[in-house]
Amino acid sequence: MSYYPEEDAVGEFLYHKFGLNNSGSCKTDLDGGEYSTGFMAYDWYGKKVFLVGIHGELDPGYIDDLEEKIDKFPDAMDLFRDFQLFGMVAAAEVADELREEVLKRGFYLARLLEDDASLLPQVRMEVPRQFQPIDYGLDARRSRKKKKAKAKRKLPASQSRAKPSRQGRH
Repeated sequence: MSYYPEEDAVGEFLYHKFGLNNSGSCKTDLDGGEYSTGFMAYDWYGKKVFLVGIHGELDPGYIDDLEEKIDKFPDAMDLFRDFQLFGMVAAAEVADELREEVLKRGFYLARLLEDDASLLPQVRMEVPRQFQPIDYGLDARRSRKKKKAKAKRKLPASQSRAKPSRQGRH
């Protein structure tokens, strides 16, 4: 158990829900500075990693911080470079507009609920029916870039960037 019951609760939840082992926080050097994953859980055989931002009251800056950690993760943690990478925000209090922002960015959202009968807070996952988590892993990023490039090449003639033909002008 860690010093933070919220981390223990989230770690146990991720183990039971996704079969992930938690490693707490990992630190390494990146571009002359220090990089910290924050709370991290992984499935070595299933090649999945979750980076989790755990907060009491969710603030918009926390969502940006998690996204920044996710962006730097493949470079900082080379060992997990070919893993699927997901983000999760776990918080006790989440305003409705921040809830929408978290889900729009493709992060899982977990609520930390106090439970008088337990030493650990209870964790309840919020997954709307239409929610699709985004895999921020390196392979998935490359695949999305290829799809975007392919879509640009197949623009309809009305949206084409080609110059109009000079045919018929004298």
